[in-house]
Amino acid sequence: MAAEVPQWFQTQYNNRVIELYQRKGNRLRPTVMPAMRITDSEKAVFMKASGKGKARKKVRGQRATPMNIGRTKIEAPLVTWEAFDTVEEYDVDRMGVNEREFIANEGSNALGRATDDEIIDIIDAGAPTSGARFVDASSGAFTLVHAMGVIDALQSARVPWDGQVFCPLPTRAWNQFLSYKQVNSSDHVGQDLPFVRATDTRFWGGVNWFLYQSDPDDADDPLPSPSSNKLDTFAWHRTAVGWGNHTDLRSIWDWDNYESWWTINMQAKGVAVGLRPESYVRLRVSTNSAITVN
Repeated sequence: MAAEVPQWFQTQYNNRVIELYQRKGNRLRPTVMPAMRITDSEKAVFMKASGKGKARKKVRGQRATPMNIGRTKIEAPLVTWEAFDTVEEYDVDRMGVNEREFIANEGSNALGRATDDEIIDIIDAGAPTSGARFVDASSGAFTLVHAMGVIDALQSARVPWDGQVFCPLPTRAWNQFLSYKQVNSSDHVGQDLPFVRATDTRFWGGVNWFLYQSDPDDADDPLPSPSSNKLDTFAWHRTAVGWGNHTDLRSIWDWDNYESWWTINMQAKGVAVGLRPESYVRLRVSTNSAITVN
């Protein structure tokens, strides 16, 4: 008879992973648009409109004229990510709550990071490295002039100015940003976004700036590094990027009789799509500039 992992452990594990995945992973997912629907062929569907529709004055007896807004349907096939782990049979009944929490946390964060990476990769592919939508702040400290340059570039790209614009800042740039009294006032403390507490956000100049902890020495850091001591981050409106997901998380347990352990295959299914890459702004910052208090 095949071995079975205790049901209480599997259920608790699955529930805990799902909870952490939704709360601690996917930091960028609340900043982008969800898909309108998922097709039977496992494709995420998004609708894109030109945004140039304009109402006309009605004239008595005149035939109505379509606005010709120009709607486009964008479809993208879903991709499956997996995080694989093992639990020794000997340890199942001996695991404390903290150990189970640790395993759940590792799996959920791994899948959440994969989602963030996908969103960043999509924006990185569409954001320019020169011109009006490129702000270079890598020669020194990140200043308010650079922040205003990002704002100006976004507004020039005619993104909706409705409080749904986001810009994650790497660690050094974020801490420098907080040094400015114009930003660090309680008047500019951001809302409690779904992925981060208000202490790590600033709503300033119409943009939701937030801490996106980064490690320039980590090859797996999601923010691209064009050269030593530099990182690229981005600013976008929520409707400019889409994320479609079919399955937040499922975990598959299987017994390995050779190793006498349980294997856990955690999977998430989704896809990121660039909807308006013509509005992405790239911000290049330094990772080793000295922080000055202003």
